[in-house]
Amino acid sequence: MAATSAPVRHTLIPGKTVTVQLVTDTYSPEHPNQPNRLTHKYETPYYLQLIPDLYRHTSTTVTYTQSHYFIETTNTLVFYKKDIRFPRYLQ
Repeated sequence: MAATSAPVRHTLIPGKTVTVQLVTDTYSPEHPNQPNRLTHKYETPYYLQLIPDLYRHTSTTVTYTQSHYFIETTNTLVFYKKDIRFPRYLQ
């Protein structure tokens, strides 16, 4: 059975201002059970490639990233990233 995918339905309209809340939890070998959480909130005009652009890696040291997003309100996009970093000698 072939897998199919379809765009996620949402209410974001290209060209309209959207509030992006970016939440990143970074796990490191030094503190595996205590993630460092960074939250950044900003407004930007919504464009069709915004969500794929948010999925891109932001650091060359990240070796594994889990990401998901959801639409909190009609104009708020919450994007969550879980970065797991490994020691350099394992890369």
